[in-house]
Amino acid sequence: MFKITMLIHNILSKRIDFKVWIILGFLSNMFMIGVLCFNIFIDPYLLFSHNTRFNILSYGSNERQEKTNRIYFNNNKDYNAILLGSSRATFVNQYEFKGMRLYNYAVSSMMPFEYKFYIDFMKQSLNKDLDYIILQIDFFGSNVPSEKILKEQDPVQFINTTTQPFYRLRAYFSLQTFKKYSLVVLKESLGFTQPFYHSYYFRNNVKIRKKATEEQRAKDFNFHLKRHTKELSDSYYKFNENLIMILQTIKQENKNSQFIVYTSPITANLLASIIRNANRWEEYKQWLKMHIEVFGSVWQFMGINSITTNLNNYPDDDHLYPEICTLMAHKITNYQIDKIPQDFGILLTKDNIDEYLENLADEIAKY
Repeated sequence: MFKITMLIHNILSKRIDFKVWIILGFLSNMFMIGVLCFNIFIDPYLLFSHNTRFNILSYGSNERQEKTNRIYFNNNKDYNAILLGSSRATFVNQYEFKGMRLYNYAVSSMMPFEYKFYIDFMKQSLNKDLDYIILQIDFFGSNVPSEKILKEQDPVQFINTTTQPFYRLRAYFSLQTFKKYSLVVLKESLGFTQPFYHSYYFRNNVKIRKKATEEQRAKDFNFHLKRHTKELSDSYYKFNENLIMILQTIKQENKNSQFIVYTSPITANLLASIIRNANRWEEYKQWLKMHIEVFGSVWQFMGINSITTNLNNYPDDDHLYPEICTLMAHKITNYQIDKIPQDFGILLTKDNIDEYLENLADEIAKY
């Protein structure tokens, strides 16, 4: 308080002309207006739909918020399909689902309780039902979500933020956004610095994953293999008995939509570790059968096959490179089948699930 009093005293004692304060205030306002305009021009939060060479790349720091912003504010309302899933699905190019106008709404660590909110939000934004709803499912989604996950990943908070009045103005009237995001996007879009970490988005919602060095791949593989296995061990895992209700609800509320469900093709090493080291075979069978019961069929890519056993297809233990993800999109849409390994992807139904699981148990035991 003393320092503030002395500052005021010093200012008054110097009798600075009132006009100076007017000029300083004007310059300050003009600076912030410039910051606002620059942030809007670069648009790091995807609140507008303009694309230029200065904002080719998208930051991807908060996928839930940014993908919600994109679908709400984007001028493209021609979508007729949605893809929901975890980070393993974010690398699937939405334009490779032939015969669909698909929006990739997958985000990091998405859990099944989030499905309904994003499906409903997209239908409301488009003002129509969706022709296709594609679910990329992960076995970790069978776990009961913690209170922390329920809070941090609550879709309502992201949707409410996007739809708040004056959200775009408040988000971009920010010096922090200018320094931390807009300048970074500008420099990296122009090639002055390397793109964000190891993965980044283009403005068309296509995500890129840079090729990992063998040293980095081995490091990430070993670390995450242990982590993912531990997260599904007895101390951290409990099968979510409410999962079937979640699935039945979205199926019941979207009768005009065709559901397509597929499993994420994690490495064969991770699958074997989940089954053997985490001892999750019974729950794994229940999880697969549950989705078949609700949706009628599941595309199974998570197995022991020529893709999942080739670690060159992965930068770690569970994420495929985007070009390999394209094979799944083509398999699902029956496009260029001759270019896809025959053992990669099998459509499971109630007629073949038991036989498949018997064979899978033998393959994992021998792997």
